[in-house]
Amino acid sequence: MKARQNIANFIILSFSIFLIFNANTILSEENLKNTKPEPFKTKEFKFPDYKVETLRNGIKVFFIQDDEQPTLEMRILIGGGYSADGEKAGVASLVYDMLIKGAGDLTAGQIAEAFDSRGANIYASTRSEYASISLASLTRHLDDLFPIYKSILFSPTFSEDELRKLKSQYKTTLMSKKSNPGTLASRLSRVVLWGKDNPFTKFETAESIESITVDDLKNYYNKYFNPKNVTIAVSGDVNKKIKKQIYDIFSNWKSDSEEKYTAINTRIDPKPKGVYFIPRPGSVQSTISIITNSLKFKDPKYERVRLASSVLGASFTGRLFRTLREEYSFTYTPYAYAYANKYLNMFVAGADVKKEATDSSITVILDQMKDLRDNGISSGELSSIRKYVIGQRLMSFESSSVLSNMIQNADYKGVPVSRLEDYTKILEGLRTSDIQNVYKYILNPDHTQIIVVGSPEIKESLEQFGAVYEYDLDIYPASGAGAKLEKVDISVSDLIEEYQDAIGGKSDLDEVKTIRTEGELTISFQGEEMVGTILEKRMAPDKLYKDMRAGAMAQKQWFSSGRAWNESDGQIHEAPQVPAPQLLDARMFGLANIIEMGWECEVKGKKNGKIVMSAKNGDSEILYYFDEKSFILLETQTTVQSPQGSMTVKSIFSDYKKYGDVLLPETIAEASPFFSTLFKVKYTLNTEMKESDFMPAQE
Repeated sequence: MKARQNIANFIILSFSIFLIFNANTILSEENLKNTKPEPFKTKEFKFPDYKVETLRNGIKVFFIQDDEQPTLEMRILIGGGYSADGEKAGVASLVYDMLIKGAGDLTAGQIAEAFDSRGANIYASTRSEYASISLASLTRHLDDLFPIYKSILFSPTFSEDELRKLKSQYKTTLMSKKSNPGTLASRLSRVVLWGKDNPFTKFETAESIESITVDDLKNYYNKYFNPKNVTIAVSGDVNKKIKKQIYDIFSNWKSDSEEKYTAINTRIDPKPKGVYFIPRPGSVQSTISIITNSLKFKDPKYERVRLASSVLGASFTGRLFRTLREEYSFTYTPYAYAYANKYLNMFVAGADVKKEATDSSITVILDQMKDLRDNGISSGELSSIRKYVIGQRLMSFESSSVLSNMIQNADYKGVPVSRLEDYTKILEGLRTSDIQNVYKYILNPDHTQIIVVGSPEIKESLEQFGAVYEYDLDIYPASGAGAKLEKVDISVSDLIEEYQDAIGGKSDLDEVKTIRTEGELTISFQGEEMVGTILEKRMAPDKLYKDMRAGAMAQKQWFSSGRAWNESDGQIHEAPQVPAPQLLDARMFGLANIIEMGWECEVKGKKNGKIVMSAKNGDSEILYYFDEKSFILLETQTTVQSPQGSMTVKSIFSDYKKYGDVLLPETIAEASPFFSTLFKVKYTLNTEMKESDFMPAQE
């Protein structure tokens, strides 16, 4: 290796000396004019060798031999995915994530240690139509890992405790998805094109995740994890011994179920043509998606649709890059692509743009699509895009695992492998008229829908493109048929008064001068938990002290008369400006006094027994959910600004108990895009406190 490096250094040095002594000749004007480099000679592409074998129980196994490295990758593909969830969205994802959370006599920690200590990986992935379980390892470790892998596949424990932890992690992830404009746009796109009741538009919610039981997981697993619904892709250094081990794992597999997944009820119910908008307060960018239905992957014309979408979105060579980015500087990374699913597909063109350029960016994208429809594409532009797309595909063939998965996917989607083998010939056979016809008859811009996620203030600028339909973060329409909220006949002041009465009445609340809160907190982050303590002190009207500790994490906060301090890493810092939600939190019974604190409130409606009120103050917005019968507070959703942009924090209040004449929640669950926290607390009212408790010591 060292000798090879020395040779490389010598070549680089020699070339540098050559450039120095010949610079004048090389850079002469005559040479610059007359020495245009010739393109490299085209190298004929040969599709890599592969084998397909069928086990005696009917399982197909795709093998690609690659002995350059002593490694092996294996993927089990199972038909189903989240479109097979049924009434409880999230079942499929939980099933496959739970497989590596305990199997046979092994715990989740022991499984992780077994793979991590050997530099190996095992991971599950769930998509709309299928799921997969993958193993990657050095071949010398397979004797140790194959028995564990077999146990994971066939003897999962589906532990109640691990399910509880995973549910907590999922709920935190859900909050992250609500704060991700790309995820919101993708979800709304599917609802708009395919309808809310389509199995491909079912999304997990905190309620659906919480409702899932171990029995639900076992039922799904027993139904779909069977030889009739599985294929295997293997790539790497596969010798006779390894192949026998793989056969020993799978060839004797029998199951009571012979369910082979087929999507049902895939009838689409598209929404009326228009602009579908999700407002996100505080957004400085808008996420735009121009969408329309596309062809199934197995359709003979699918590849021309994929190439046509690349004309718009193929990185530096695509039209959107040359216009939205280079000509107008509206965005950095525009895109256009076609889904490649078995059952339902769509075309998407879009970008994340600065909010001031939202309507202009939509116009540019639609104009480019109309130009392709009306004027077509030049042979030179088609040639350039085709070379780029073919080059990208051939680069992917350098990875044997990518290729084996590609063959496995094609088989699942009902496409002959010959289409992969002839990919270059198929694309080279397409003409400019084929691309134009795609935009005339399949991706016609007149049939597109417009999806926008961004600041509420841009809504008016979207009306030039048609009727604007507003949706919330849960992908429910804000009003009209199918709206999440029903109308409710109650004013803001009456609702606040009902809330005050529910927790004790205004006179009793006014009698509370101090509240001491103590208890236990549990922080969940990426499946891990930290247990700690919380201490809060409150003094009327607007003083608050918080001390939270869990593991290595410790945080102190002080609020007093509109000022705030925070202690981190042993240093105390005063906030230059206290956000409105924190000022409200510091106020004794802040919700009962929210109107006089300057918040603009509106009763939005009700759903599932909850009355919803919004409260806005500048860029901050809080949604309050009250029980429609008792009027106690059940939940809040707060939109806050962070270095990652605006995000939503959800709090759920339960286990209300009386302290004197005042009703207070003893359990509070909070979830943000990054972690979730559970508080179990008790209260003491009207204990003696000092003004100095609410300011740092040096003050």
